[in-house]
Amino acid sequence: MSRAAVAASEPSLPPALGAAFALAGRWEGAGGERRMVAGVLRWLLSAGWLGAASQAAFEVPWRGRRIDLVVVGGKGQLSAFEFKLGGTRRVFEQALYNAAATHRSYVVCGSRPGPRYEQLARAQGLGIFVVNGSTELVQRPSARRPAAELSRALRARTRERAMADV
Repeated sequence: MSRAAVAASEPSLPPALGAAFALAGRWEGAGGERRMVAGVLRWLLSAGWLGAASQAAFEVPWRGRRIDLVVVGGKGQLSAFEFKLGGTRRVFEQALYNAAATHRSYVVCGSRPGPRYEQLARAQGLGIFVVNGSTELVQRPSARRPAAELSRALRARTRERAMADV
């Protein structure tokens, strides 16, 4: 489904989500990790995890690096997503780093990670999405209580970044 089709079927998308879908739609035909973003956003929307008060921002600057996608839910809960086609070890390291400031942290891969990484994700409370033609939530993350100061700062950065994309 194209970004235009999503917008037509979801007229209540707030500006920050509409902008995120538009950008993800442009990336969908591209190669690399960015092509997976639209699949995850559509999955989150269809599952009811994105609502009128949600915001999404890409490449959010955070502690000397960037988080690929951060979603702020209607109740202020933060979810971080790290995308990688390869480099499984690296994507798990990044997701673990994000977990300190977020309520949920996910890895998004182009293929299912091996059993060792699925076990690591379970043990560390990380979620796993696989995007390869379709989008599948392989493992739900554990909800966590992030450090308040960190989550406040990341929420503010995400909101600034989301509104800058509008």
